[in-house]
Amino acid sequence: MLQISPAGVRSRRFALLALPLALLAACESESAPPAPLPSGTLQVDATSQTAFRYFSFDNNGAVVTVTDPRTSSAWDVAFRRFEVRLNGGVAGPKGVVGFNLANNAAVDTSAYHAMTAENQRAAFEAVGAAAIPADTAFRAEALGPDFSTWFRFNPAANTIVANSQLSWRLRRGADGFALFRVASITVAGNSMTTAVLQAATIEYRLQAPGGVLGPVQSATVALGGQPRSLSLSTGAVVDAPSGCNWDLRLTPGVQLLVNADPTCNRGTFPSDITESFTALTRADDAPAYGPFLALVSGPIPNSFTDRRAPFLYDLRRDQRMTPTFNIFLVRRGAEVYRFQITDYYSPSAQPGVLTVRWARIR
Repeated sequence: MLQISPAGVRSRRFALLALPLALLAACESESAPPAPLPSGTLQVDATSQTAFRYFSFDNNGAVVTVTDPRTSSAWDVAFRRFEVRLNGGVAGPKGVVGFNLANNAAVDTSAYHAMTAENQRAAFEAVGAAAIPADTAFRAEALGPDFSTWFRFNPAANTIVANSQLSWRLRRGADGFALFRVASITVAGNSMTTAVLQAATIEYRLQAPGGVLGPVQSATVALGGQPRSLSLSTGAVVDAPSGCNWDLRLTPGVQLLVNADPTCNRGTFPSDITESFTALTRADDAPAYGPFLALVSGPIPNSFTDRRAPFLYDLRRDQRMTPTFNIFLVRRGAEVYRFQITDYYSPSAQPGVLTVRWARIR
């Protein structure tokens, strides 16, 4: 006959009493709301004309120090003045991609004047997982044609001048590679719309296949009212440009063109403004070469005239940046974030101090 001791009876009673409590705890655990996804608002000092500031969504969002953005996975988004770049494609190795909701791209100009961080908050917070498009809609940073950054407007002279701070890596087919920049230009006309290019001086450094960049050379191209082509192999103007016997072409309409003949294997990649034209040793190390004068182009336009961009310039004729409050989606792996830039100025009105709000939505 099985006998149960008093201690055993007490143990069974305790177990029977504990069972409903355990079931209750399990039910409470199943019905508990999920932890909120990370979000935040921060200011980013993007005042430098040359250096990007790098932001990571990790650790509740923070600006991080990056030595080489082309090899680092520590950052997700980079900011420099009005430029925004994602860590993916030709900009970095992380595979970060983006999608532009362009929610304010079609509004009337006057509507931007009334927009504030607060009255645009509801639209920002309404963007949830349902707004995430198909994976194929997201874009990485790629190369696009650059029509104008090789010159800049000089307001003191009311004309355009060469932007010699910028340079391009040039793939020259079987001839190797080169690094070039526009050192100076001569124009007729005293405005952006009436300027006619008369002459340009190109500085360049050649790199033979398997070699390193050589010394700085220069060539001055006088247009004489006609498009003129330049061969970097000879440093001379080509009187009869044909096939692959030229590299660059200048036109009176202030155009700088690259030989886009697909049989010539020409292409460019923009050097970063922080890279020294005289100190670089290679031009064959770009992740890609576009068949045009190239710039890095992605889902967030690096422009202050494109209504799909984060800012528009001089809307009130005040020479200031106005936020568009466009909302952008950023995907890294399975995670998707929304972010929006709500100001270009610090509380003391310093330009280039961006206010950014973000939230993970998946």
